[in-house]
Order: sequence, then C-alpha cells, then structure tokens
Amino acid sequence: MTVAFMALVSFVLAERGAPLIRSGLSKEWWSIPFQVITGLASVSALAAVWKRRYRLARVLAMTQIALIIAGWGLAQFPFLIGPDLTFANAVAPDSVLRVLVVALAAGALLLFPSLWYLFRVFKTPARK
Repeated sequence: MTVAFMALVSFVLAERGAPLIRSGLSKEWWSIPFQVITGLASVSALAAVWKRRYRLARVLAMTQIALIIAGWGLAQFPFLIGPDLTFANAVAPDSVLRVLVVALAAGALLLFPSLWYLFRVFKTPARK
C-alpha cells in the first residue's frame, strides 16, 4: 500500500521535477499495460505473504522491483541522462570495447574455477 501511495506521489510530483519520465510513464503505448503488470506483481506478492507462501512472495517482490526499474529506464529511453546523454552518444569506442571483452574473459577464466572450488569445499556434505 505504501509503495502504491509513493508511486502516486512520485507521479504527481514528476510533472515539474521529471517531465520526461512522467511523459514516458503516461503517454507511451506500453505504459499502462506495464504499470498494470507491475501492480499485479505487487498485489500478488502481498497475497503470497498473506497465504504464508514466502518464497513466492520473495520472487514476486523481486519481479516488482525489476519492473519498477525497467519502467524508469523505458520512460526515459533513448536518454541515459536527459536531455543530453543518449545511449547512442554514450557508446565507448570499439578499441575500448575489445579490451573490455578480453578483460572480462580473462576474469571469467579465473573466477569460475574458483567459485566451483569454493562451492565444492563448502557445499559438499562432510564425510564421517
């Protein structure tokens, strides 16, 4: 209930403080169905808590938060930081992206075997 109230307050205050986001959340073709789905996730999470299905409630609460963040991103698309920085002009040069991919691959080669070993040591049942 509090989240719904704060969403309404944010929407009303966004008229002056964040008109781009308010416009995206109210005038795009996807905005109303998206908000309905987010609301359904919220109500479903509350119902799951009421019925003591806590694991489902956690999943639905995570879904609700993910949808709120995705709605914020979609509302200001194509701007990363409006009104000047768009996704298109925030892209790094190809030379930087290539180095980044190599660094991520090297990191994965170190990280994944370490994680496997860590889980094997701490998640394997103790032998008697």
